[in-house]
Amino acid sequence: MASLISIKNVSKTFTGRNSTVKALDSVSLEIGQGTIFGLLGPNGAGKTTLISIMAGLILPDSGELSIDGNDPRAGNIQESVNVLSGFSEPLHGMSVRELLRYYGYLYGNPNPDRKVDELLKLAGLADRKDEMASYLSSGLKQRFYIAKSLINDPKILFLDEPTVGLDVKSALRLRRQIAALKQQGRTMVLTTHNMREAEELCDLVAIIYKGRIIHTDTVAEMKKQTGKKDFEEIFLEMTNSEDEE
Repeated sequence: MASLISIKNVSKTFTGRNSTVKALDSVSLEIGQGTIFGLLGPNGAGKTTLISIMAGLILPDSGELSIDGNDPRAGNIQESVNVLSGFSEPLHGMSVRELLRYYGYLYGNPNPDRKVDELLKLAGLADRKDEMASYLSSGLKQRFYIAKSLINDPKILFLDEPTVGLDVKSALRLRRQIAALKQQGRTMVLTTHNMREAEELCDLVAIIYKGRIIHTDTVAEMKKQTGKKDFEEIFLEMTNSEDEE
């Protein structure tokens, strides 16, 4: 399978007034088209930094990147990618439909109405289209963010802890939508602290710890190699063993 995302020896350091943090240390990944790729690690491991670099939101200090055949540093990948985050984004004083139309215009679609109506239906928001987006419940807001992330019909979707803060029903609905997006052939990179969610959704997972990829494989193969049935236990064992070295 050809790689839609290729990353080689990518590093990133953040320098503050009193400290320097190496967020990524020579990270390399290959992600094939139509794959749900899990990026798993504890807080501060480098997950969001790596997603931000792949999405072209921040620049790496060094390394090689190819996202759908383009280098994000050239600023020419925005038609191919989008980001869905589980963390709150500001929703401006517009209705659900008006705000989706606004994002459609931002992505260069001069007539976004048909796409907007399609996404409202997909996200289950057609009956809420005239409500103020900022007044939606957390579950409905996340449905809106799903629609927003698809407004440019991206080949690659970066999902940064998309179910965080959702109730059980809303999280289940979102996981089903993610699975449906895979059936459409979309490539997704998912970060999550929920190991069961990763096991359910991901074709392949990478464990990142202190800015380094320490293991990449399928969950099934990790279970086979370790002789353990609980993926959460495997994750904890791998990250703890890094501290012991």
